[in-house]
Amino acid sequence: MPVHFGADEHAIAFASGTLQEALLSGDRSLSAMYRARVSAILESRRQQQSESDETLLLARVRDTIGAALGNGEPSLEDVARSLALSSRTLQRRLRGAGITFQLLLDRTRQEMALSLLKSGVAVEDVPPLIGYADVNAYRRAFKRWTSQGAR
Repeated sequence: MPVHFGADEHAIAFASGTLQEALLSGDRSLSAMYRARVSAILESRRQQQSESDETLLLARVRDTIGAALGNGEPSLEDVARSLALSSRTLQRRLRGAGITFQLLLDRTRQEMALSLLKSGVAVEDVPPLIGYADVNAYRRAFKRWTSQGAR
């Protein structure tokens, strides 16, 4: 193959079958070791990507829940619609991440309630901000979260 200087690209071209040919000086055990290592690296990357996707999904669901709480308790269907997912797909993906929608809703409410209280919001003003229409339901939830009454 001729060499061309000043070409637009630098490349070496092989016939497609060339890559399938065995190397005359190849070491089968070394090849097997490298193939195993490459497989392990690829599997690790797939696992990291899966964990990253789960983390991103949970953050998006939590953010969507948080944004909707001021208008009452968001449903799974409402959140799924906001994320352009079907409710079944959202349920399945949450299950794959090891959490339920109800638990994520409850944790989001807890985090928001504690944050609001720390920032000086009055106890009686917190329930509607985190989707509770009933103050007593909020007080029961707060006691469940912290083992103490809302103060």
